[in-house]
Amino acid sequence: MASSSKLSSAFALAVVVLLLAGGVMPAAEAASAHLHFFMHDTLTGAAPTAVQVVNGPRSHFGDTIVIDDVLTAAASRSVTVVGRDDIAAPVRELSVVGGTGEFRMASGYVLWKTVSLDHPNAILELDVYVNP
Repeated sequence: MASSSKLSSAFALAVVVLLLAGGVMPAAEAASAHLHFFMHDTLTGAAPTAVQVVNGPRSHFGDTIVIDDVLTAAASRSVTVVGRDDIAAPVRELSVVGGTGEFRMASGYVLWKTVSLDHPNAILELDVYVNP
């Protein structure tokens, strides 16, 4: 009976050691992704992609705009659509938190700049760096 108890203790100790060893092993790094595309922000014309739905006071605090901008792989709007801001800064930065599908719980950042501005319409270039 004593040898059975020693065997059980040795087995339990081996399991604990294996579990602890697994805890200190480095986790596999998820591959980061770099996405590059252009956003076409159109507020005028027959088919605007951004519409102001709430007018705030004279300070414009509270203005609300609904945006459904077209995303393309190049600055030209004639290329295939690949998806659906301090505008004076040469490069702006946004954070990426969350996502869906392959990018669920992703984190990262976006660097974006204005390629062309025909007020109030604009084409913006975006570089998205994300860790899925």
